[in-house]
Amino acid sequence: MNKIIFLFWLFFKKLRTKLVLKFEKKAVPSQILSDKDFTNKLWTIIHSNLVESDNTTYYNTRIKNKDLSNNLAQARVLLSATMLFKKSKSEQLLRLINSLSNYLLTVRTEKKIWLFNQKWWNKQDEGIATIWVLLALLEAYKINGNEDLFRDIIESTNATHKYLYSKINSLNHNIGDNFWCLNAASTYAMYISRLLQFNREDEYIENLNQSINLCSEHVTDEGYFSYSDLRKGTYLLLYNPIVIITLEEALKSEYVDDSVRNNIEVKIEAAKEFISRQRDDEDFFVEPEQKQFSRYIISNITCLVALRNIIKKEKNIEILNNIKSYLINDDLYLCRNENGEFYNGKLYEVKDVLVTEVYFWFNYYLNSDR
Repeated sequence: MNKIIFLFWLFFKKLRTKLVLKFEKKAVPSQILSDKDFTNKLWTIIHSNLVESDNTTYYNTRIKNKDLSNNLAQARVLLSATMLFKKSKSEQLLRLINSLSNYLLTVRTEKKIWLFNQKWWNKQDEGIATIWVLLALLEAYKINGNEDLFRDIIESTNATHKYLYSKINSLNHNIGDNFWCLNAASTYAMYISRLLQFNREDEYIENLNQSINLCSEHVTDEGYFSYSDLRKGTYLLLYNPIVIITLEEALKSEYVDDSVRNNIEVKIEAAKEFISRQRDDEDFFVEPEQKQFSRYIISNITCLVALRNIIKKEKNIEILNNIKSYLINDDLYLCRNENGEFYNGKLYEVKDVLVTEVYFWFNYYLNSDR
């Protein structure tokens, strides 16, 4: 009986999605906002979804797993708050940093890692969720100096190495996986390079260099690389700029071996050149293979972050204005078609999660070292 109910539910869900896509109204931009107005309007959207109690805060998302909201979105909000606090020293932001950190510690699994909190029937990408949450908590620790929080960070780092890390593949997406994914490996390298500033362990240094080496091995001399061992031949502009960004962050560490550094720097430059060729005549970045993500806003902002030092200043401004054009009448759109119309498509269900993604990467572009 339960299976029959589930199948009926799944049928009506797919039907609803088809109807939404069929009747979705396309939008056209009316004006280009300033950077400040763009980020303020996105923050207004995010703030309206914050749920506060006495000492915890979380970002409420439409997609849930057993009533728990998406943890990548929590990490993005926390990382954004830490970036902004470093400039403003706002007490309100400090309270948010502390209360959101408290919330994240309450939703760890028994293994002391985090689930992505996608729909319950999907794999939960514990590796990706955990590493971004740890990055966010570490940035929170840099601000509040809470030693209890740091002990929790080390506990979850040890759990990550126990359940999600392998010497061959670096960070796994899920417990039990046995394939490499450069997006996971590079983000792990970024995290462990930052943790080494506070807790030097030989294992961390070895894993840092192994993870970077893994990336070197799978980026071609032409700068092309597949998403993962399971999707060889599939190039994803959606993720590959993030690999470049996180690797460059990892290379700031003094613990990267010279030979490892030299090998990956050559590959990073080739990857940047490859990505820079994926722009259309209007300076939008277009997926070369995965056409369903037509001029996807996440790809455009991460490409801009990855390429900002090799693109001329005026082109940086043009691309930045293109990104801001996705916000129309206080509503953020995620894709743009060849006719200049904006839409959400199948991504409408995770739009609230992706708002935090756009906000994080836009602020990263504005506030990180150049």
